[in-house]
Amino acid sequence: MRVFAGCAALSLTGCTPTLQGAIEQALSDGFEGVIHVEHRGEVLAYDAWGTAIEEGPDQPEVPHTVDTVFSVGSLTKQFTGAAILAAQDRGLLSVHDTLSDHLPQVPAARADITLHQLLTHTGGFPGGVGPDNQPIDRQAYLDLTFGGPLDVPVGAFRYSNTGYSLLAAVLETVTEQPYEQLLLDWLFLPLDMQHTGYETPDWSDSVVAHGYTDFETMGPPFTFAYDSEGPFYHLTGNGGVLSTPRDMRRWVAALADGEILSDEAREQLWAPQVGQGIPGFSYSYGWGIEEWTLMGHNIGHDGGNGFFHAFVVWWPDDELYVSVYTNHSGEFFNLLAWDLSRGVLR
Repeated sequence: MRVFAGCAALSLTGCTPTLQGAIEQALSDGFEGVIHVEHRGEVLAYDAWGTAIEEGPDQPEVPHTVDTVFSVGSLTKQFTGAAILAAQDRGLLSVHDTLSDHLPQVPAARADITLHQLLTHTGGFPGGVGPDNQPIDRQAYLDLTFGGPLDVPVGAFRYSNTGYSLLAAVLETVTEQPYEQLLLDWLFLPLDMQHTGYETPDWSDSVVAHGYTDFETMGPPFTFAYDSEGPFYHLTGNGGVLSTPRDMRRWVAALADGEILSDEAREQLWAPQVGQGIPGFSYSYGWGIEEWTLMGHNIGHDGGNGFFHAFVVWWPDDELYVSVYTNHSGEFFNLLAWDLSRGVLR
């Protein structure tokens, strides 16, 4: 595996020994993927290690690059949150609307649950109602979800993929468009994020990473939980979007610079909306908000499916952007983004 050349070798003036040490430790632990660290406009680390596609009987080994396409998992939720606010900007809905305002089949006991509650994981719905790769369309998904019990009382925080799939259903209802298409039209294409989506982008000039664990491979992510028209509904709206490190940096920069949403909507997207039950930890609309005693305020989220893992965190007061992507069952690399952040801020 290629090693990190080091801050001095790369003439990275802002790359501290602590940051270099965090990267070298990750590589020593077996990290394969992409790391991006950018502070006040200076790129301190942006490089790729390991394999996007491992060698097989009919497949040569393909290394990672900074433009490898990864599944970003639950980072998808921030796109759903932004799309809901974009729909609000367009007058199509309000985050204070109830499920019954947009989904007439909702049972009376769930009718008053609001979009705000779905966005903040306080709608009471379970984490999921089936596996991502179970074939199911929107109507069958709604029937299954509304026919089952709530997990917790409405208003209590319970991280819920289900709630975000319901938000996707609301978006499809008010726009009369498939979820992926409205993301492309409203978010991705206006920002020139050409390599972000479920199935629509043209990745013919890109390497789409295969997902690996110690024991198996899922192949490219769109063979795992998709039919010919896109992902099954257990995944729609809450996970599974594919993107590149370059596109994800473009996305966070556009939010920070106010390019894609109104100022009011951007403030809602990144405001600490509800507590997560841990002091200093809040949740907004597809983003976690944290207040750290030593390093300050950050906005971030991770996502994974047991094969892929991604983490993006933005420290607005310090203009520090950190992201990590891996396709090798990287749950334990979840802490890497914080180690990299400490390397700059402490």
